[in-house]
Amino acid sequence: MANIEKMVGFVNDWTQANPQHPNWAMKVGEPHRKKTPTGYETIGTTYWTIKAGWDEAAGKPADIDFTQFSVGDRVEVSGVSVSEKWEKDGKKGSTLVLKAVKIKPVISTAVQSPQAGTVDRGYEKAVVDFDAEIPF
Repeated sequence: MANIEKMVGFVNDWTQANPQHPNWAMKVGEPHRKKTPTGYETIGTTYWTIKAGWDEAAGKPADIDFTQFSVGDRVEVSGVSVSEKWEKDGKKGSTLVLKAVKIKPVISTAVQSPQAGTVDRGYEKAVVDFDAEIPF
């Protein structure tokens, strides 16, 4: 386990459509970018499964409303990283999980790119296009 003070990424998917666990987890992609002579280039992405973790300060599970986030939202997550093993149809694997204590939307002043889509959720959105220049 490792403490993650601040991971910033984009919501890729989440289990809202799962009737058994409507507010259980979401997937977040954390792009890794480098500066090139022509701008910025995404050189890789770490995909995290975000689940509610244990809030030590409150002495209870973290109270996180995953339903407030949609695909494309830029979020900042703090918590503890763990690796969870799974098996399905005879195949085994592991997933990188961030047990979140805090998740908040990141307000961006990014200019919308013509090839990227945004959704109006009551606050300014980050550009969803991973290949567009992100001003941070």
